[in-house]
Amino acid sequence: MNESELKTALDELKQTPIKFNLVCALVECKFNITDALKKIGRSKGWFYDSNNTTPEEREYLIMLATEYNAATKMQAMDTISASTPHAGDVLVKLMDSRDERIKLAATTKVLEYGVGKPSENIRLAGKDGEVLEILVTYANSQTDAPSVSPEPTDNP
Repeated sequence: MNESELKTALDELKQTPIKFNLVCALVECKFNITDALKKIGRSKGWFYDSNNTTPEEREYLIMLATEYNAATKMQAMDTISASTPHAGDVLVKLMDSRDERIKLAATTKVLEYGVGKPSENIRLAGKDGEVLEILVTYANSQTDAPSVSPEPTDNP
């Protein structure tokens, strides 16, 4: 469903405010039907009563909520993406702050995003510092990969 079709469907649904509100509540309540129904003051009995909603209509309302959720996420991502250059400019300007804490935080962020965070070295050892044997199993294979036993190092 494209954006225009979604807008038309939601506009048509506004003719039945309780169902329109249910679609919005489903998105707000992360598709938890019980919470969404509570939010609009209805029970599960109301929702599953065929006088109020047919199985096809229930499926349609959930599909509309899903489409609406996806569309709002895409709009948010577009807004964030368009703001990225400005956010970078703000961080760079903050690097010249008189407050050393702000300067350090901004510089750290610029380096982390520009160069990447420094890697952490982790030393693994077995009981009492013994060498560990690591066995790798391939998910789509009937055989195991050869085990790798690293040589112990003196570096902590």
